[in-house]
Amino acid sequence: MTNPQLSLVAALLDRSGSMHSIADDTRGGFDSFIAKEREADGRTVVTLAQFDNRYELVYDNVPIEDVAPLVLEPRGGTALYDAIGRLVSEVDAGLAAIPEGERPGLVTVLVMTDGHENASQEWTNSAVRELIQRQEAEYSWDFVFLGSNIDAVEVGADLGFQRGKSMTYVSTSVGVTAAFDSVADYQHRKRSAGVDACSVSAFTPEDRRRARGEYGAVSYVPPSTPSAVIRSAPRVSPGHRSGVVEESAPWAIVGQGGEHQCDARTLLTMCSPFAWSTSEIATDVVAARIQQCYETTFEHAGLAR
Repeated sequence: MTNPQLSLVAALLDRSGSMHSIADDTRGGFDSFIAKEREADGRTVVTLAQFDNRYELVYDNVPIEDVAPLVLEPRGGTALYDAIGRLVSEVDAGLAAIPEGERPGLVTVLVMTDGHENASQEWTNSAVRELIQRQEAEYSWDFVFLGSNIDAVEVGADLGFQRGKSMTYVSTSVGVTAAFDSVADYQHRKRSAGVDACSVSAFTPEDRRRARGEYGAVSYVPPSTPSAVIRSAPRVSPGHRSGVVEESAPWAIVGQGGEHQCDARTLLTMCSPFAWSTSEIATDVVAARIQQCYETTFEHAGLAR
């Protein structure tokens, strides 16, 4: 019997050249995910690999307390099939080499990519699919797939990932943050449920909307302001890699109705049907709400990227 108090997270992160625009957000999102995993009951060890057209094992079976901040330097192509096949095979071989009682009771394989396969030499999609399905059936491993610039549900399904455990995210700070947060929430639900991980759906409809950058219907559009631009930068305080803005921070909105000064909470009340109770609001969320509300271009400065 495996050890129910021990969990393994095996993460595979895309570091191909196209990841450059969201490299900082990926670093922050992964570090935040690890921080939340540290709070889980029991012991957790982490294996991390990165890939472009080459594969690199960054660390293997490291106690989560000792996991260092992510270093990610985008380059190269996207050998997705080779990377998945190698990671799963190496983790499987490593666990097979230790007594069953020392093996983790929960194994989660997390794959994150921002594009289509274009560089694999050794593995095919069908071989990867067979490998994943075997690990699920024989060992109850849990596989999660996050993809941007692709239909992650369809691509994941073709590779053997369950549709309920595959999610598409947008290549923005909002999308990356939402994707990692959703995986962290899923990990918590999975442990709390105490059931076979393969039978639990990873992502809720709300998780998927957030990861796609969708925020629901606009409840109010000022008729006198059909176009608007954020002219002044908000005051930014630490605590979120993409920055947070105090609810009283000034924002200047300029449109056909002239300049209008108001605070962030007022803007969100105007532009969102949801109630906000937090005292700090992510600046990228504020900007996205305003863009959706006025259906125009916008600009904002001062974010802690």
